[in-house]
Amino acid sequence: MNEHKMDQISITDLKGKIEIFDFSLTLDGGSVSFYCRNHGHVFLIRLIQHVDLEKPFDESWLPGALYFNENIVAIDSPDEKKIISSLKNCTIKKELYEFDNSQNPLLSNSKTVVIGESLNKQFDAWRKSPGNAVEQFIDDSLAFLESKKYKEVAAIVGRL
Repeated sequence: MNEHKMDQISITDLKGKIEIFDFSLTLDGGSVSFYCRNHGHVFLIRLIQHVDLEKPFDESWLPGALYFNENIVAIDSPDEKKIISSLKNCTIKKELYEFDNSQNPLLSNSKTVVIGESLNKQFDAWRKSPGNAVEQFIDDSLAFLESKKYKEVAAIVGRL
């Protein structure tokens, strides 16, 4: 996982646009972490995977849950709305688009077989640049957070 020191701020401290300067994925079914900045403050927005719903759940990382730094964000709360709005209007650090394709393992001469439409979209974005991948992961995260499935998963894991 990326090592970034998070500031102890609340969602209400966010003013204007946020910048995503780094991100990470966990190969657990789709957890994504966006490392963000806003007026000099560094913070984390994380969406936990929503594929593996087998009990028992890790109480610190509930499937399908949205986190700000290490704190779970309540469903339909003003904080959740602020995070969704911030992701919709964020900027992505320009260096994430300035990528040396010779370093991209997805552009090697070896063949890559990807099964699944959403994975194909993600791999296509990765082939362009990490910045394009961030765009795709934001879109995928927002689609989930604004879907009926988000609340269905929340009910399964006991958040509703």
